Amino acid sequence: MIPRHFPYLGPVQEQVSPYASFTNRALARIIDIGLISVPLNMLMLVSLVFLRSLPLALLWIILDAAYKPIMESHWGYTLGKKWRKIKVISQETGGLMDMNQSLTRFIPWAIAYFASIFVYTRHFQDPAFGEVTTMEQYFEFAASHVLSGNFLISVANNLTIFSAVWMFSDPFRRALHDRFAKTIVVNDVDAIEREKNVGWED
Repeated sequence: MIPRHFPYLGPVQEQVSPYASFTNRALARIIDIGLISVPLNMLMLVSLVFLRSLPLALLWIILDAAYKPIMESHWGYTLGKKWRKIKVISQETGGLMDMNQSLTRFIPWAIAYFASIFVYTRHFQDPAFGEVTTMEQYFEFAASHVLSGNFLISVANNLTIFSAVWMFSDPFRRALHDRFAKTIVVNDVDAIEREKNVGWED
């Protein structure tokens, strides 16, 4: 059943759109990167450069990758989306999407993570990596590596941007991955109303 607050499957007739804006979604993603991706990527680099453990380094990447589809399928939002008071719902039911939908909309990110796993594995296997002992040396090594300018790797890393720009041509502000998964990102009316009412209860 479609919640009464959002005419998801029909024309937008309300003055204020119920659909989450590109800016709000971008801010939510930046928050997630700062809270989750940056710390996990730092742990990944420490594991790779100092601990010399490829399996441990890849584990941090996998945890980073798992965060988004698991959070959104179970609660409808990541920490960033919760902070920005937006959530992902199924276009067909108006409720939480299932794991299949969550994994489908995650495809652009999954491709980027697979590319990262491939690159870091190749770095680790490169004989020249044996001489890397500091983060600065690693960044220099990575910049000069044969995969640093690889076209396919660059395409994989930018698929999320390509998918996101479809929001500007969609009446429901769906990115391409939303269209494939049949999902919509909306403003969380209940969360917004709760915030407005804070301090007004007896």
